[in-house]
Amino acid sequence: MTIEWNSVITLKDWGELLEKLIGEAKDAISKNNSRKRLEIQRALVEYAKQSPTFCNALDEISLKIVHSLFLSQVDDCLSALNSHENELKKILEVIQNATIHAKKSEKEIQFISVIDILKKSKSALDTLLDLEKKLQAPDQTLIQKIEEIQISIDSLIEIGNS
Repeated sequence: MTIEWNSVITLKDWGELLEKLIGEAKDAISKNNSRKRLEIQRALVEYAKQSPTFCNALDEISLKIVHSLFLSQVDDCLSALNSHENELKKILEVIQNATIHAKKSEKEIQFISVIDILKKSKSALDTLLDLEKKLQAPDQTLIQKIEEIQISIDSLIEIGNS
């Protein structure tokens, strides 16, 4: 915004300029134009600096408008921050849900790994049992223990598959 300060001479000129700045400030606020609001704030501060001493009352109004424009920006900023905070809460909720799901999946994967190990153990026991039975003098106590372990493994596998 360019103002020809040298052409503003009388109290009436200063008053009309302030009216114009107020109109532009209202327009900037109604259009939610933060860049224009900032430009108007600068112009109003410069107004207070450039005006002669007989315009002190107008200067006070000018500085009050600067303050009001600042507050409107703060309100917009707070509104935007609240909006961003709500976005963040939604994202954090998604992350939390994904984490819970991942932990459940991790436990399922660990459980599946345990089932795979049990199946491999059972297979190894089957081989051991077959070898023991083929011996000329099989150890019946060992055969009984292997069969008990196989039954336990089978029940664990069955529980895991259900």
